[in-house]
Amino acid sequence: MGRAAALLFAREKEALYRKLYKGHVQPAAGLVRFLKALRTAGVTLAVATSAPRVNLDFVLDEAGLRPCFDALVDISAVERGKPAPDLYLKAAEELRRPPEDCVAFEDSYPGVESALAAGMRVVGVTTTHTAAELAHAHMVIGDFRGVTIESLRSLFAV
Repeated sequence: MGRAAALLFAREKEALYRKLYKGHVQPAAGLVRFLKALRTAGVTLAVATSAPRVNLDFVLDEAGLRPCFDALVDISAVERGKPAPDLYLKAAEELRRPPEDCVAFEDSYPGVESALAAGMRVVGVTTTHTAAELAHAHMVIGDFRGVTIESLRSLFAV
């Protein structure tokens, strides 16, 4: 398959994804409460995704989460996607925070690798992989119901 055909196929696949999920995107359990608690505490938040911007916008708007984030970094902002650290380094830069002061939440193996390579603390979220598959993260959760600011602070205790 040539490059032009591959790009066309990728665009069609992403458009089909948006069509199938329109009206069905739901935040993970406890996510909205957790994001609000972080915002109340003055924590700055970013999204760092290997997805194209159109999918990022789609998910944030469908889930009503756009106002929660200070920076949005998609694959078009970097040269290399996950597992390279570029997306997470760009997100930290956008937030004006050193990567070692950041916590990344990841649901994929390459994403965990990416955040670790960026020097961040990483919380694996078992929405697409098992806890065993994400065990190299600093913490693994099933959803956001039990996550607190205090539990994140504990990731930085030496």
